[in-house]
This record gives sequence, C-alpha cells and structure tokens, in this order.
Amino acid sequence: MQRVCEVYQKQRLPGVSTAYIYRTYISPQFHISIATLYIYLGTPVAKELKNIAARDQGVKGSGDQGIKGSGDQGIKQLSIFNTPI
Repeated sequence: MQRVCEVYQKQRLPGVSTAYIYRTYISPQFHISIATLYIYLGTPVAKELKNIAARDQGVKGSGDQGIKGSGDQGIKQLSIFNTPI
C-alpha cells in the first residue's frame, strides 16, 4: 500500500489525472483495481504503520501470555452451539 501511494505521489502533477496515473504506472506494476487505488489513497498509511508497530511491540512485550488481550480481559465470543434449548 505504501509503495502504491509513493508511486502515485511521485507521478501526481498539475493536469495529470488519477485515471492516467493508474493506467500508466499503478495498474501495470501492482495489478490492483482503480477502486483499490482510491481506498489506498484514502488510508493514512503512516498512521496505520505506527499502529501496527505499537501493536507488535505490545505482543512482543507480553511474555508467555501469547497474544495481547487473549486472557480473561479479551473479547468474548458468542457461542450459539452451547446454549440450552
């Protein structure tokens, strides 16, 4: 996603349309749809990378507990199969 956005920003000049950049540079190199390109462009990549790095640090620093939040404090899953009839 980051590379796609970098290529787009590098080619983005006044008078050059997004469709042209997509057809000429993005599609041949990355093989994504134009809809995916618009999703990538609307995603704050730097913020997402910081969140991933922070989450990874939390998982690595959790010791033998496994995935962070997997204990009693984790998300409860609804079980529809163990309910009394």
